[in-house]
Amino acid sequence: MTGGNDPDVEINVSVPHTVKLEKRGDFFYTFVSGKDGKLSMPRASTKLVLKEPFYVGIRVSAHDEKAVEKAVFANVKLEKVPLSTGSPVLYSALETVNVLPLIAMSNTLCPTHIEAPN
Repeated sequence: MTGGNDPDVEINVSVPHTVKLEKRGDFFYTFVSGKDGKLSMPRASTKLVLKEPFYVGIRVSAHDEKAVEKAVFANVKLEKVPLSTGSPVLYSALETVNVLPLIAMSNTLCPTHIEAPN
């Protein structure tokens, strides 16, 4: 969005074999896999309200304004996934966030409810 934040999502796979992005309502979920092909969620969902039509792209950054990097994407496909008929699973994430630049790094993601210590 013009003038909005552009948050990055750090993942713990340096060269992902597969990246899957799912949109469910106003939330986006990211899944990645290494060479083993097993998809996992590196972090919790991201809320992003998009009105149709909208476009999805793939971005690569060298994180160095003087460097030029090259990336090759293969087997890119866009498909509509059928709605799940099973019970939803609650995932909780414990993250650290660098304020400048806005980067969220997932420390823990688990299929259960966690809260801050009281």
